[in-house]
Amino acid sequence: MRDDSLKSQLAGAPPYHLYHPRIAEHPGPAVVLGCLNWDPYCHEMRRLGKRLIGFDPQTTVTLPGVEHIAAVVTPFRGTLEIYGGGGGASLQWWHLPKIGEVRSIAVEDMLEIAGGDIAGIQMNVEGAEGYILLSMKYPWADQMTIAFHDRPGLDPFIPSAREALILHLDQWYDCCQLTGLYQNDWWFFLRRDDADRTGA
Repeated sequence: MRDDSLKSQLAGAPPYHLYHPRIAEHPGPAVVLGCLNWDPYCHEMRRLGKRLIGFDPQTTVTLPGVEHIAAVVTPFRGTLEIYGGGGGASLQWWHLPKIGEVRSIAVEDMLEIAGGDIAGIQMNVEGAEGYILLSMKYPWADQMTIAFHDRPGLDPFIPSAREALILHLDQWYDCCQLTGLYQNDWWFFLRRDDADRTGA
């Protein structure tokens, strides 16, 4: 359910490096999908003493005590072409130059690496968020900060698809919008206490 008052409960660097303070008490790790530059969200998780796992096939920055997995997370395992480069790299923007191929691991692999229930996820995966979220059968993270990269004319995930994804997550999460569409449309999701976490 959308709850705009939720935004006032969040800590961190606005507009999109935000998290709910209860992440500090959750025993699970913080996970960042798309950790190219290890942004302020990552540094805040380290300050809170969270186990931090980053998934990005291009990251060149090494942080002590941080686990880095050189792969993208999608609903399947394999190899994918990647276009563009750096912070503008994408699995879908084939109008950009192809820069190579990257390893893809499944959501199940991410969850195994994380050791089960995840405290918080920041998803900044150019073009892959929708597929990950559509494959979700139970709420495997307590909270999520998600960018929907549906810039009109550049990405197949047009706003109507984004709205469908938010509706899918509504089964388990309350949410609020953090930015507008042309800032990649960042949203925050907080798992409800009564959410079914088994997927049964």
